[in-house]
Amino acid sequence: MFKKLAAALAGTRAGSGDTIWSILPRRSVLDALRSIRRDAVEAWLTALLRPRRGDRYAAALRHAALYGGPFPRPVVPMHVAIVAWAQSRFAALQRLTPPLAWEHLSTVRVTAVGAALLGSIGGALLLAGGQAGLAYTNSEQFCISCHEMRERAYAEYKGTAHDSNRSGVRATCADCHVPRETGPMLARKVGAVVDLYSHFVSGAVDTKEKFEEQRFRMARSVWVRMKESDSRECRHCHDDAAMSSDIQSAGTRARHARGKAQGRTCIDCHFGLAHKEPRDGPGPQEITVKH
Repeated sequence: MFKKLAAALAGTRAGSGDTIWSILPRRSVLDALRSIRRDAVEAWLTALLRPRRGDRYAAALRHAALYGGPFPRPVVPMHVAIVAWAQSRFAALQRLTPPLAWEHLSTVRVTAVGAALLGSIGGALLLAGGQAGLAYTNSEQFCISCHEMRERAYAEYKGTAHDSNRSGVRATCADCHVPRETGPMLARKVGAVVDLYSHFVSGAVDTKEKFEEQRFRMARSVWVRMKESDSRECRHCHDDAAMSSDIQSAGTRARHARGKAQGRTCIDCHFGLAHKEPRDGPGPQEITVKH
């Protein structure tokens, strides 16, 4: 029986890009599979009708097990068990036809295309939702939604050069505290879970007194992160190459040149611009970090 299928497949000359879905629909393969089903049923029925009892049962079991699975151990006479088993399994043989029909294969293709389309739409919605979520958590509105930031850090920021200046360019919370590069930004978002813990669980800075006690720790954390990244967040808006030496004073040019020669970064000198400096502890210049 299976020689027909082998012959049909041998004549298909499958290419490197062929798959089971491109080979099965071919007419020669489908005809061979249908013929195998008919031959199997005919061989099975012929075996049941053979005059020799031993040959009949042996051949029947051999051909039926090919499609129906192992034959169960009978607890009734053999011929009764075979007939009962055959009747229960014949429907399974009949179900071989729909999967081989052109209409079914077309339905499978449509279903696969639909699943791919739904997956693409779902992925796009997930990506858009993630982008929207990141944009919202970077907004000033979100950053000052808790009273610790609104009544302390944001209140100090109001009126500073980063909030109001002659150029009209404002640096909001995310501009100074959230990297724009994807990897560092996601890492910073994960690290911000500590802030949520402090707000909802520990209440570490929920009063003015607690905030002042933690001011140096919080400032040092930001300074260290900026020193490690060579003041990456500062450089989002301030570019050395774009600075005009004609507008800068001679003292500013000299200090910038000296700072570069000493390997300093922006935050070493430019700190305490948007928030109050801690009363105690070393400043950024006294903090050593590994690069």
